[in-house]
Amino acid sequence: MSVALAFPILIGLLMVQMGVFSNMPLLHGNSDLVLLAIVAWALQKKVTTAWHWSIIGGLMLTLVSAMPSGVYFVSYLVITGIALFIKKIVWRIPFISMLLVTVVGTFIVLGVSCVILRITNAQLPLSYSLYEIIIPSAILNVILAVPIYALISEIAKGLYPEVIEV
Repeated sequence: MSVALAFPILIGLLMVQMGVFSNMPLLHGNSDLVLLAIVAWALQKKVTTAWHWSIIGGLMLTLVSAMPSGVYFVSYLVITGIALFIKKIVWRIPFISMLLVTVVGTFIVLGVSCVILRITNAQLPLSYSLYEIIIPSAILNVILAVPIYALISEIAKGLYPEVIEV
């Protein structure tokens, strides 16, 4: 059920990301709502389908993005692995984990993107990429991590209700 739910949630977030938030950049950085949803889903307590969400989100962004194939797919898989690793270590503070993985994930996705663009001979200076794109994107993602985490947390609570023992 939660894998089937990934499609409408991630498609909806992708539409909002492309239609609304892409028109509100901070310098040249944009938010990545799909990344935030994947990280928030992976950090939920009872969720076992984090890899599925990562694959679905990575394939969706690979299809709609102008980046070379596989950048988002591979980046999202690496970030999901980091999120699951952090969840095992710091499982009592998932909100702090969300912020940490959001920043690291943003640097991974955009860092890989910049490296791939440099390899394909795009004229993109490293300092410009860092100060004008990566850091502003990380700031936007941290700001949006709070509402996305709350939304995904409520969805996970609906799918995996707590059992109260008497």
